[in-house]
Amino acid sequence: MRIDTTSAEPFYQQIKDSLRGQIAAGIIRAGACIPDERSMAQSLNVSRKTTRRALLELTEEGLLRRVRGKGTFVRDSLNRQSPSQSSTIVVVSAGNPFIPGSPYYAKILNGVYESARELGFTLAFEPVSEPYDQFVAGLRARHSVRGVIVIWAVAETLMLQLQRLDVPVILLDCHDQGDKAAFDLVAHDGEPGVYAAVKHLVDLGHTDIAFLRPEKLTSIMQRRLDGYVRACVDAELGVRPELIIPVRFYAEAVHATVTTMLREKTEPPTALVCVDDDLALGAMAAVSDFGWKVPRDMSVVGFGHHGQFTSPRLSTVRVPTQHMGSMAVRMLEMRLAHPTSQIQRMVMPVEWMAYGSCAAPRPAVAQSLGRTGR
Repeated sequence: MRIDTTSAEPFYQQIKDSLRGQIAAGIIRAGACIPDERSMAQSLNVSRKTTRRALLELTEEGLLRRVRGKGTFVRDSLNRQSPSQSSTIVVVSAGNPFIPGSPYYAKILNGVYESARELGFTLAFEPVSEPYDQFVAGLRARHSVRGVIVIWAVAETLMLQLQRLDVPVILLDCHDQGDKAAFDLVAHDGEPGVYAAVKHLVDLGHTDIAFLRPEKLTSIMQRRLDGYVRACVDAELGVRPELIIPVRFYAEAVHATVTTMLREKTEPPTALVCVDDDLALGAMAAVSDFGWKVPRDMSVVGFGHHGQFTSPRLSTVRVPTQHMGSMAVRMLEMRLAHPTSQIQRMVMPVEWMAYGSCAAPRPAVAQSLGRTGR
């Protein structure tokens, strides 16, 4: 377990999500003793108040039980079934690891966990490994597996191998294959959300709007870029390649990229649109460290709606992450009940949330006079 100090997610929530995931995956088993709040606080370099709150809330939720004078334990009732009798859903991470402390994936997995527990399933978490045929053969050999939920990007070769499984497969937050889909899908479409964000910036008067995209574009990220491009075209701004900036997918890398841009460009963009809230937090920190203010000197937009605790509050696109996770389990349950029914595609709507990190651009002359030159 580790704490992501760059995340906007509260530390106690990160601890809860990590413990919940480890319990659901069987890494921490029923009856196991959890480290006490003092030891946990020291190992994670957080306050005892933080660890106390995390353990107390997990106890109130029924995952843990406290025994006076002995410690805190995982409830035995969570895994009453033997492995041969249990109904297991395997959650597969394809192409992107489950990032500890990532609020986006933590919320998706929380949705999976809550619905699985409600329906009586146990969970197992598996990163995809190559060769894919051996990985899938391993899943087929596990007789307790009732279904598989695949998160993130799915390679075509893996997709073909997954079709060999005798249990339902649900794609969660993966590429929408449309009419060619072989599996049920729960996903979101970020294109309308980014379009609305860019349109909002244009309406405020911005014409130099940069888009920070990951170096490797998955189909999900491509849809967000599509929203940016469409909004720029509709606003008659044109698509300027120099304003579409590839970055490594973590906040520190974005901080370095934005810092370099501010130092080297005489007239940097007046607004930054980031494909993820974590990247937007790195951008906001870079603007602040340069001596500028968000949104007075530069507007910043994120994606994901987990930057609620910034100041100013990050304008972002809200994704119904927890609901997506929950619906994936519900869809799997329906597929088990109706194995021959038509393939289902559930694409969740996103919502543009204009908060405090966007404002009208400063005049170019005033902005240039305000440069620190650092």
